[in-house]
Amino acid sequence: MFKLLLIVACFVGLLLESSLAFGVSAGTIRVSSTISSSSSSSSSRQHGASFVSSSPRRRDVGVLFSSTAPPSEEDSETPEEEKLTLEKVAELIDTTFVNGCMQLAKGYVDVLKLLIVSIKSGYEMGVTPSDLIAKVEAVEDKAAGRALMAEEVRLRNAWIHVVYLVLSQADHETADDAVKEAIEDSVASAYAAKIPILKQRQDRAEEFRFDDLLDSDGSDPVETAIMTQSLRVIWLTLVVLEEEERCNTEFARQDAPMKPQIPGAFEE
Repeated sequence: MFKLLLIVACFVGLLLESSLAFGVSAGTIRVSSTISSSSSSSSSRQHGASFVSSSPRRRDVGVLFSSTAPPSEEDSETPEEEKLTLEKVAELIDTTFVNGCMQLAKGYVDVLKLLIVSIKSGYEMGVTPSDLIAKVEAVEDKAAGRALMAEEVRLRNAWIHVVYLVLSQADHETADDAVKEAIEDSVASAYAAKIPILKQRQDRAEEFRFDDLLDSDGSDPVETAIMTQSLRVIWLTLVVLEEEERCNTEFARQDAPMKPQIPGAFEE
């Protein structure tokens, strides 16, 4: 577990050294990272919206899970992990949203799935979406190195609500069922009927597609982009839940391919 956290920490730490550039065009949000080579730079707008941040601040994701230093070779005892608090969940959401967008632009979803798991932690704690968003807003050391722009905030908040919506429909365990009633009506009306469709496509081992699920007419590029990427987040949330089931239930062993025993391993 410790090695996994260190790997994630190193990976996200490297991503935080680069700058963010959010480019919104019809149907997609493009995110690219650029290395700043001078103290002053200019930003340009494309297709009506383009956002450029200052250098994101470094934050070690591993310390959000535990403040205990890794054990030395001489120390045979496993350090006790600190309890995951709402403040740490908020920091993790702030960090993984920034880096998840950067990674998504390159076709990777690893950090985006970590963002989903972080939001799921808030759901399991019984924290409402609005309270979770307020906690994320209160994070002082912003991963982006600046306050998010209005379009970026809309995207992040939409993702928090759609993850809650998927978890609610899946009847995922939470410390307070009131969170299921705290999802924004606009999010529920826009995505609730689409979740079973995406789940059915996953069960049929189909590839992710969304063209037939878009309600936007394309007149608002930002809204189209938010809906497109939110559908992707719904898809990945369903993937995360399935992977969790595979890891935590008998289904994992039943679904695994049969392999021959290691010779001599079970001989007396």
